[in-house]
Amino acid sequence: MGEAKRKQRSRKLILEEDPWCCYCGAPATTTDHCPPRAIFDNRIWPEGHEFPCCAPCNEAGRRSEQVAAAILSVSLVSDAPDEPWQRTVKSLKVNRPDIWDEWQEGSRNDQRRLFREKFGLKLGDLLRQQQYGIIQLGPHSTKALEDVLGRLGQALFYKHAGRRCTGRVWVLRVDMLNIEGALDKIQRSVPLLAASTRSNVDLSDQFQYRYNVSPSDGIFAAVVKIREQFGAMIVVMDEPHATAFADMPAGQRMKVRECPP
Repeated sequence: MGEAKRKQRSRKLILEEDPWCCYCGAPATTTDHCPPRAIFDNRIWPEGHEFPCCAPCNEAGRRSEQVAAAILSVSLVSDAPDEPWQRTVKSLKVNRPDIWDEWQEGSRNDQRRLFREKFGLKLGDLLRQQQYGIIQLGPHSTKALEDVLGRLGQALFYKHAGRRCTGRVWVLRVDMLNIEGALDKIQRSVPLLAASTRSNVDLSDQFQYRYNVSPSDGIFAAVVKIREQFGAMIVVMDEPHATAFADMPAGQRMKVRECPP
């Protein structure tokens, strides 16, 4: 079976199993890959992350996904060619000039200071000499990332709770480069490790998450890691738990996304 026919068959089976959008509940006419395929090397994404989706929700996520791909598809340790990343950035420069302008802000002195803060004096200067760069996540970049992570929370709730969430999603980004062992410290409360494979190929170096879920209560929590440098905590709740969590200090420190009723 050719790749196009395989994708068409996969989409048909998903829509036959659940014909409603996992994000808003409208009739699903297509499918959405979450996290986006573009963040993975060669667009090879983990199995089990294709979800029923309506056309408006699918289209609404594309602008944010392009930004996320440019930020999250970069590996700090891989020697793989970066031509796909360069194409993504070139397209982003045309389609999202607001993002491009944010990334161009900052002088050479700012870059030197940021590298030294992140990696120390010796390694920071070495990385700059090797033409590495640091992207400044301004408000537009941050909003795009949080939008993708919010959609990921909705999709993972759907995947593990077996239904769509109608409450809220909370997201807290974690700087894995500044917090040593951050993922290990948090994952005690989210004990279930989700598989991240495709055709028996391990993709956990690009995307992995640990989670806990209570379908009956409508509560899902996950710690997500994307490559070496990016992490996030995601909490998804139905009512009445969503309202209760929103009033807690933990909930007030996180970015919230409303799920359509």
